[in-house]
Amino acid sequence: MPFHYRPADGFVGDVIPFFWKDTYHLFYLKSPLPPMREGAAATPWAHIASRDLRRWEELPIAIAPGGDGEPDAGGCWTGSVIQADDAFHIFYTGYAPAEPQRPQTVCHAISSDLLRWEKDPHNPVLVPDGSRYERTDWRDPYVFWNDADACYWMLITARLKDAPTPRAGCIALAKSGDLDTWQVHPPLWSPYLVHAPECPDLFQLGERWYLVFSTNETRYRVGLSPNGPWGAPALESFDGPRLYAAKTLSDGTRRLLFGWVPTRQGESDGGAWDWGGDLALPRQLRQNEDGALITHCPDEITEAFGSTLVHPDEIGGFQARLGRWTASGEALTGESRDGFAYALCPLPMSDFAARVALTMDDQPTRAGLLLRAGDNLERGYVLMFEPLMQRMTLRPWRSWGDGEPFVERPLRIVRGEPIMLQFMLEGSIFEVMAEGRCCLTCRMYDHRDGRFGLFVENGLAEFSGLTMWSLNARGDGPSQRK
Repeated sequence: MPFHYRPADGFVGDVIPFFWKDTYHLFYLKSPLPPMREGAAATPWAHIASRDLRRWEELPIAIAPGGDGEPDAGGCWTGSVIQADDAFHIFYTGYAPAEPQRPQTVCHAISSDLLRWEKDPHNPVLVPDGSRYERTDWRDPYVFWNDADACYWMLITARLKDAPTPRAGCIALAKSGDLDTWQVHPPLWSPYLVHAPECPDLFQLGERWYLVFSTNETRYRVGLSPNGPWGAPALESFDGPRLYAAKTLSDGTRRLLFGWVPTRQGESDGGAWDWGGDLALPRQLRQNEDGALITHCPDEITEAFGSTLVHPDEIGGFQARLGRWTASGEALTGESRDGFAYALCPLPMSDFAARVALTMDDQPTRAGLLLRAGDNLERGYVLMFEPLMQRMTLRPWRSWGDGEPFVERPLRIVRGEPIMLQFMLEGSIFEVMAEGRCCLTCRMYDHRDGRFGLFVENGLAEFSGLTMWSLNARGDGPSQRK
């Protein structure tokens, strides 16, 4: 079973997570075959569940688009799940393209067991408020009980009626005492920054509140109250644009983030991005001392890795190709004062996970990892760390050098301070978490095999504690269709 779930008859879109009695339930917008290029059209809410974040059981479709004339005839879009008394409630976006004056409305469904859902006969339960908000954007309802306000809150992706078009996006607020009757209020957040802050999420960790939303990337704001005011952290996004519409849940002890990785047209590095793809690895969120959120790979994922390929005491087995390489205990140091140095793993690498600490003691121009590289570096990919630019980038590697970046992420790089990296390459999906500082997710289609290596340019860098696991050695193998 692959680490990145995808149904056999479709693709994963926006994920709506919910935790109940030791089970993680993920509802998601199921994009059909072939993949869509634009927007989540007539998507149903599909449903999978797991107790270990690894093995996902496919359950019946939760809600499906309605018939002609119904408010969700064009699709059931993103929303949220909440439990109240003896029932579970889904609040979702009903899309009705035949209703140009209000194509997006809030709809409701109810269940006693999370498996069989009945749509509310009164749908839609909340329509756009034309006095404050535009009527065309009214979606992604997120519902929760607010203790401080003693009522239910609903956050809604909306747009202000009288604001500059590209910056009219806001998060509308509605309130209810019983989940039946809703009253629309002024927006919770209207920053005049975005077209539409999609898939809002709001939760508390310690004394701080976090407002999550998506605009190309999944971003967040920090406040001391659910009412704000909201401040932007130094790094406001959890990942790059290839981990999208991520939303969170609490399992009682931790906060987890779930998103999805889009596919590319023609399964090519140059193909257009599809709407729909695979479930990304879950991310565990923790607070930094300053209140910023940092991400980690949950223990359930790392504990599921297969046999170790390269252990620290075998690090000297790397094959030095250029430059000076020295092995000492658990560390391998590469050096080239004026040029390029690299070393390759002696084993062929396809799908694998690894962890390593990278320390740039002499501030090289660049250092990092070679992925699925040709024996003579005639092709492959490179994860590059650049102290001068204070960033990490993922790029294709060609015979004439590195190409334009697929993704780049700001990253604080300090001389002598190790960067702890944990990453996975499975099929076409690459995900790396840099010591909770930032994450990077992308697709790599054009090369499916090759060598793993280390490199340094114009200086010295140390790679320590390298441990690698084959994902093919788990007994169930990676997915062959990615």
